[in-house]
Amino acid sequence: MFQLYRVLAVIVVALLSVAIDRTIRVKTKTDYLLVGRSPPPLTLALALLTSWIGAVRSLAVLNACRNGFRALWA
Repeated sequence: MFQLYRVLAVIVVALLSVAIDRTIRVKTKTDYLLVGRSPPPLTLALALLTSWIGAVRSLAVLNACRNGFRALWA
């Protein structure tokens, strides 16, 4: 049992040290969101597309839960 607490303590210390390090390095919101980089337009377009597909799929699943499995075909 003591071994488990030791492993958990190491994980918590590692996560806190990374969080503190990143807090010091991040200066602006853009730094936080884009990690200080400028992604190419294709990457931005693909991210938007995947978000849109995921949202539509989530709504389709909710519709199927409400109206039954055959609603997925619509």
